[in-house]
Amino acid sequence: MILDFNSIAPPLRYQWMTQAIIPRPVAWILSENDSGNYNLAPFSYFNALASDPPLLGVSFGNKEDGENKDTLHNIRTRQYFVVHIASMQQLGELNNSAATRPYGESEVSQQQLATTPLHEHFALPRLQAAPLALACRLHQQQPLGNTQTLVIGEIIYLYADECVLAADAKGRQIIDAAKVSPVGRLSAGKYAGLGDIVSLPRPE
Repeated sequence: MILDFNSIAPPLRYQWMTQAIIPRPVAWILSENDSGNYNLAPFSYFNALASDPPLLGVSFGNKEDGENKDTLHNIRTRQYFVVHIASMQQLGELNNSAATRPYGESEVSQQQLATTPLHEHFALPRLQAAPLALACRLHQQQPLGNTQTLVIGEIIYLYADECVLAADAKGRQIIDAAKVSPVGRLSAGKYAGLGDIVSLPRPE
């Protein structure tokens, strides 16, 4: 089968892309609403971009009415946000936070999710139960195509729960992916865990 993306509508392109580009990591983003409470939403057009400076990228589509997503509005307005890497144990809460709600309603409050300070010099909290959290500052934003906006965030702090840390063969502290048990995004309504982890040496 060959699909000519020039001959199909954008919604169908989205369906095929999200079935083919799998699994995708999920950025579970906490940001501050205009009222001062916290918005929380998952995004799977997300990945690492650079390490010097440390940058990650999240691509935001518009709402069905053409308006910006609440998270994008908050990041543009306040510059700071927190990207959580959720575990499979949090999949229900993550999925629930994707529901469309009026601006200003807090998914954190509605689901009674506990938060805790991330760092004394960073204003936003993190979700207490998430194993990993990246405190970010808006670095750059760029329109993409007709409906997307790429937000590039600079990572200021990384929080890693002690329970997901381990030591490698050289005694260096590392994040154990199996202990994180991160959520992977597949097509509509489908998620996946890690499955088997395979280690291979890099060829010379």
